[in-house]
Amino acid sequence: MSKIFDLDSPLMRILNKVADLMILNLATLLFCLPGIFSGYVALQIYMDENVINIPSILLFVVLSIPIGSALTGMHFVLLKMVRGDEAYIIKDFWKSFKLNFKQASVIWLMFEIAGLLLLIDYRIYMGSDTFPKVMLVMTGVVAIIILIVYIYVFPVLSRFSNTIGNTLKNAFLMSILGLPRTVVMMIITVISFLLPVVAASLIYRIFPIYILFGFTLPGFLCALLYSPLFKRFEPEEKKEEMSTEEELLEAARAIQGADDEEYDKVAKIIQDDGMGEDEE
Repeated sequence: MSKIFDLDSPLMRILNKVADLMILNLATLLFCLPGIFSGYVALQIYMDENVINIPSILLFVVLSIPIGSALTGMHFVLLKMVRGDEAYIIKDFWKSFKLNFKQASVIWLMFEIAGLLLLIDYRIYMGSDTFPKVMLVMTGVVAIIILIVYIYVFPVLSRFSNTIGNTLKNAFLMSILGLPRTVVMMIITVISFLLPVVAASLIYRIFPIYILFGFTLPGFLCALLYSPLFKRFEPEEKKEEMSTEEELLEAARAIQGADDEEYDKVAKIIQDDGMGEDEE
């Protein structure tokens, strides 16, 4: 009976992983919550008054800047957890956050603009009888394409160093190569987004779950699915013998489009941060 509570027992490994997911979710939520709240306020103003409130939109843009970097850092840690690699939850999250901050922020801003345009188009098409229904269908197709790119782009950015254009392109190509697992990832992501809306009457019951696992649980399930796909593009190294900084440096040349200048830039960031000095 006592073996159940040994540190190496299956039960304790599961509990440790659950605790890691909770800690990682809280770290991610810390950077995402201001943007989520301000975005909800801006959306409510638009839905109620049918006007774009510029101050609320600008506030949302400013407060949501860290969201892309937080999602990138989260997926970097989740992929290590899925593969059983040693992960320092907060330290690895923060290193990936800083390393990818600029690109992740630009990519996230692009998704915000795309989402706003889709919302405006949807409201116009639904509120008018002059537009053909095919326009609404086309809007739905574009929304699906944006969704599948969103699902892959931050995991790709967390694992491979590349330009923004190539990162978006590779995310789309991986979503095609990853069929049918991409469909499952879409279902997981959509459910995690819509559950608070559909189950609004139960919001007080599910709210604690979202605080503890709202980002990391769906992300962990998705990481289980995209991890085998990523291995096809990664250098063939023994991952358990590589430190965090070595993985990032090797990944800088893993996908076509990463040149020597980009590799040197990544190396300089890592060296300036002193990543190799505090690994245990």
